[in-house]
Amino acid sequence: MSDSLPATLEDPAPPSKPHHGGSPLSATPQKREKFLEALAMTGNVAEAARQAELSYVACYRQRWRDAEFAALWDEAVKIGTGHLEDEAFRRAHDGVDEPVFYQGEECGTIRRYSDTLLIFLLKARDPKYREQQQIALTGLGGGPIRTAALLGTIADGDAMRAYLEMLKQ
Repeated sequence: MSDSLPATLEDPAPPSKPHHGGSPLSATPQKREKFLEALAMTGNVAEAARQAELSYVACYRQRWRDAEFAALWDEAVKIGTGHLEDEAFRRAHDGVDEPVFYQGEECGTIRRYSDTLLIFLLKARDPKYREQQQIALTGLGGGPIRTAALLGTIADGDAMRAYLEMLKQ
C-alpha cells in the first residue's frame, strides 16, 4: 500500500509529504464549497482540488471520513456528468467548426459532427441501439442444466461427489 494512502478508512494517517499543491482538507466551509462547485463544473477531482487550493489526496480522505461530504461529492459528479453529456450532444448534433488550410494559410472552416458521440448517446438513451447479447447455458450434450438434484446434495456438504454423480447420469 502506498505511504500516501491511509491504512484504514476510519483513521487516515497524514501524508508523509505534500501532494500536488494545496493544503490538507482542514478546509474551511468555503473551500469545501469551492471544491464541490468546481467538481460539478469539471467532473475532475484533481482540477477541483486545485481550484479550491486543496490537496486532492486530502479531499479523498475527507470523502472516506464524512458521509455527508461523500454524498455531496456524488451529487457534484452527477452534475459534472450532465455537463459532459451536454457537450457530447452539442458535438454530435451541432458539430464543431474546424479550420481549413490551403498552402499553409487558413482559408475557412468546416463543421464536423461526431458520429461516434451520436452512437453513444443513442445507446445510452434507447436500448434498441445497444448491442444485443445472449448467453445460453446448457447441460451435458446441450440438454438442460440439472440443478435440483445437485443442489440438494451440495447442501449435505459433498459437492464434488454430487457433481460427478450428476455427470454419470
